[in-house]
Amino acid sequence: MVITRLSERVDEHGVQVVSASTRARVVNKPPPQRDIPNNLAQITMPALKRYLKRLIVDTDPSNPKCGTQAWHEAILGKLIEIDAVTNELKVLMCMFTPTEDYPRTRHCEPPLQSFYFTSFQVSNTKEKVNNLLTGPFRHVLAACGLFFDCLSSDNPPSDRSAITLKWQNLVETINLSIDSIDSTIKWLGRPLLDTAKDEWQHTVRKIEESLRLLLKHLNPNCHLSKKGHESESDPDVVILDPTGVKFVNIGLPVLKLCRLYFNRLSRLTNSQLFVKPAMELESDCLTFMLTHTESVQHCIEQFASTIRKSPSCPGSVVLRATILIGALFDISPLLTEYWDCLLASEDPQVDQEAVADARLWLECWASLFARAINNANNSTGYIFPGLEPHDEEDTDDEEDTDDDEDTDGEQDTDDEDGFIEGFDDDEEDDDEGYVAEDDEEDDEDEQANGSAGEGVDDE
Repeated sequence: MVITRLSERVDEHGVQVVSASTRARVVNKPPPQRDIPNNLAQITMPALKRYLKRLIVDTDPSNPKCGTQAWHEAILGKLIEIDAVTNELKVLMCMFTPTEDYPRTRHCEPPLQSFYFTSFQVSNTKEKVNNLLTGPFRHVLAACGLFFDCLSSDNPPSDRSAITLKWQNLVETINLSIDSIDSTIKWLGRPLLDTAKDEWQHTVRKIEESLRLLLKHLNPNCHLSKKGHESESDPDVVILDPTGVKFVNIGLPVLKLCRLYFNRLSRLTNSQLFVKPAMELESDCLTFMLTHTESVQHCIEQFASTIRKSPSCPGSVVLRATILIGALFDISPLLTEYWDCLLASEDPQVDQEAVADARLWLECWASLFARAINNANNSTGYIFPGLEPHDEEDTDDEEDTDDDEDTDGEQDTDDEDGFIEGFDDDEEDDDEGYVAEDDEEDDEDEQANGSAGEGVDDE
């Protein structure tokens, strides 16, 4: 009966709504939101591991009490404890949600709260726990059921071979489950820097998804029937008018530079700049960067969506571009201050050359990104009220606008790869891997944007 209830609980683990009666059965009082990851790693998961280990000993068929009422009651007690722990896991996962209220500026004193969980962190944690319960732990329940079925069969008491085989299978599944628990505990206890790296890599993947979708919009084969036979079109791809094509083309360099930025951040987590003694990035700085990374993700998605869906609303493109650059430039000053402090410290443990190179890289990237945003805004032909007259003249000049687009196209394709190569040769292969993967799409992008080597040289 307990095994059946455990199986049902595993099946229901993905359900996010928990009734009051379910909450009442939790072994321990639910911890505050901020303590849930630590509670999982230090209390709940170790308790599950401890009970599973004890279950191996209690179910051993060589135990003289095997088959007696006392033996069955002892095992039942362990199963009830395991049931309580899995119930607690379920409740904790339902309580664990992304942080909503966090100071949006670094200089907000005192902070509203000293922790922050992004949507990506929360979903990853829930996935880890769910994989444990629906994978190795489910196999334990199945093996446990087979073991008790064998005990209740009509096997002669003297013939313990079948029972022993079932028990050995149970032990094997329990050990695999314990290994999975250990792996989950280790993952939960990772440094915040590793969490930030995962978040930045996740951002890179999201940007790549947006890039691929936008490039599909520029590829007629993705939304037109091929000659001679019908081809299924991508439901997310729409046929763009000339203005829509123009907006997508001016947006591609912006997105690629965003990808470059977060790609670089994730690589820095493997370097001495963030982890070497005397060069660690403080946890409050990392937390601040995490809060804004999630905000930037949203801004990037909104920008990518706007440039392909709002060709008749150039003001929306300008607005989204302006919001995006503001969100990214909320993060960069923190890195600049961090590296400036390292350079000013004159600490012999600080690699002054590496820090100076990193700071220079950020300055160059910021210049390129600001120019890409400016080109995108100017290419829309939209003027925000209150702009200076000379800004309006530049925007109204269609010939200049076309030049800006071409310049941006060259910046998009050549500078992104050359930028990494010039900054850090050791990292070149990783970035080129992605570029090689999408050579055909990038070639279309280059053709759409045109060639303007002079524009890059001027930069």
